[in-house]
Amino acid sequence: MFQNIRIGYQITLGFTLVLLLTIALITPITLNKIESIINSAEQRELNGLFENALAQVSQEGRMAEAMSALVANIPEVHAAFAEDNRERLNSILVPSFKVMKQQYGVRQFQFHTPPAISYSRIHKTSKYGDDLSSFRKTVVKTNTDKVAVRGVEIGVAGLGVRGM
Repeated sequence: MFQNIRIGYQITLGFTLVLLLTIALITPITLNKIESIINSAEQRELNGLFENALAQVSQEGRMAEAMSALVANIPEVHAAFAEDNRERLNSILVPSFKVMKQQYGVRQFQFHTPPAISYSRIHKTSKYGDDLSSFRKTVVKTNTDKVAVRGVEIGVAGLGVRGM
């Protein structure tokens, strides 16, 4: 069959077949290697984003804890809470909360009595007295162990970073 084809065409056909065979063998290997490189790059990027998210949550928790320590050590606030004077406590802190909400995105600001009874919601002063101990484990831990606590917790308003 190939006897009637010129030698130049036979050589060209041979090289073409070898080239096509080489491409057919190398292409899947190359594509697999490229996919592996892309997967590694994606994994590195996801790990970086995850580490950044953890750092940001940690920073927010630390800031929330620091703010709670500041508020707890203001003598007038300490006295109003100790004297069971909710109205005075609210009058001291509601104006500051409005600024914190508007400028810094703070969504909640509360005082609790053990184990986790809402004493005053500075963000919603008309609602208080409910027991949050079934889902506010950070508050229960703080009130039980008398230690500062911070972390992520799910509440009625969704996921939140808390510090107390």
